[in-house]
Amino acid sequence: MAKKAWRAWDGDECMHCGCSAEVLTNAPLGYACDSDDARCTECGCSGIVCIDAEPDEVHAYISWHDDATCDCDWCKAHYDAEGNWIGGDDA
Repeated sequence: MAKKAWRAWDGDECMHCGCSAEVLTNAPLGYACDSDDARCTECGCSGIVCIDAEPDEVHAYISWHDDATCDCDWCKAHYDAEGNWIGGDDA
């Protein structure tokens, strides 16, 4: 099995800043696996790849987080040091 590597992924964009995403995967180029790690290439916000398989369609997306204990730039800009929501224009 191929080693996982960060690869550009056009299946979604960051819900916080709108920039591109990349996934940590060993899937073929242009694909990702369910539960692969994901991150924004700009603000660093993290998430995981979710794949919904319907009988006639497969839909993949990133479940982005916003977590008071996270250390990514987006979360640090929207939560204070105690984990309280301080908001932002994109909330």
